[in-house]
Amino acid sequence: MGLFDKLKKKTAEAEVEAKEVVEEVKTAAEIKKAQVEAKAAADAAALKAKAAAEAQAAAVAKATEAEEAKKVAEAKAAAEVKAAEEAKKVAAAETSKYKLAVDGQWGKK
Repeated sequence: MGLFDKLKKKTAEAEVEAKEVVEEVKTAAEIKKAQVEAKAAADAAALKAKAAAEAQAAAVAKATEAEEAKKVAEAKAAAEVKAAEEAKKVAAAETSKYKLAVDGQWGKK
C-alpha cells in the first residue's frame, strides 16, 4: 500500500468520522430544539393559567364590589323609606286637630 492509498484511506476515515460528528451534532440540536419548544409551551401554559387566575380574581373582586354597592343602595333606600315615614308622622302630627305639645318624644303624651 502506497502513500497515496494511505492518504486516501485516512481521508475516507476522516469523512466517516466527520459525518458521524455532524449526525451527533444534528441529533443534539434536535434534542435541544425539542427541549426549548417544550419549555416555551410550558411557559406559555403557565402564563395562560396566571392570566386566567388574575381574570378570575378580578371577576370575584368585581362581584364583591357589586354586592357591596347593592347593600349600600339597599341601606340608602331603607333610610329614605324610614325618613319618609317619619316625615309623614310629623306632618300628621302637625295637621292634627288636637293641639299637641312638642316634647321630642313620639307617643300619646
